[in-house]
Amino acid sequence: MIFRWLTPYHQVPTITGPSHRVNAGAKGKFVCSSRGFPSKNITVKWTKNRQPVQALRPNIFQKSPNSSYEIHSTASVQLTEQDINSKLTCKIQHPSFSKPLEQSFDLNNVLRVAPKVTLTTSHPSPIPLNQSVKLTCKADNFYPGDISVSWWRSDYSNYTAKDNNSRGYGNGTYHLSLPLSTRKTGKMETTYMCQVIHDSEKIYYVSKTLKFGMLLEGSTGKHSVPSHKLVVRTRRVRSPALEAGALRL
Repeated sequence: MIFRWLTPYHQVPTITGPSHRVNAGAKGKFVCSSRGFPSKNITVKWTKNRQPVQALRPNIFQKSPNSSYEIHSTASVQLTEQDINSKLTCKIQHPSFSKPLEQSFDLNNVLRVAPKVTLTTSHPSPIPLNQSVKLTCKADNFYPGDISVSWWRSDYSNYTAKDNNSRGYGNGTYHLSLPLSTRKTGKMETTYMCQVIHDSEKIYYVSKTLKFGMLLEGSTGKHSVPSHKLVVRTRRVRSPALEAGALRL
């Protein structure tokens, strides 16, 4: 009888990563697997951008007494914002090899970099009546580029503006700015909310409340009632109800 281990088939390693995206700063589990070795004298090394990565002790086994050996090696890797262009590499060595078996994994396939969301206004306090004000909501330095930015207003039942065409930076991250021009409405106080949905899952919003001043009778704009107040709230929301519009102002 010719046992399988006498004619081994060395399989090129495969690397499997997390089943979902991992936020920058968190760890992801990666498994390097291969089979077809005639003995268990197998070593494995992990690197990220050619720098060593620590891994658990590999699992080397036979499925049956007459079968060749298999290896499964697990590494837990902390991902960073800079890993958009990083590669994770697994190298497996056996005495019968002239060179190691090697496989690489692009970390941007599983990395998520959350957007930095800011909301700014163009006009300083106070805001005179009939003065046009430009608000800008910016989502910056995020990855991947799948994003939706919307404006909402407290007296509107629907959003007033929306954009999902992100633009890329040279470092691999993306950005998107969505401006909105407004002026005093029927109310002396109006709240504007910017809603950001990133990677079809993570939802953020920031809001500002604008208060407009009323000119005193017979006075000039220099003596208007103190008027402009900005209230900033930043919060992450994970409820699917927000995407459905349940948190409309």
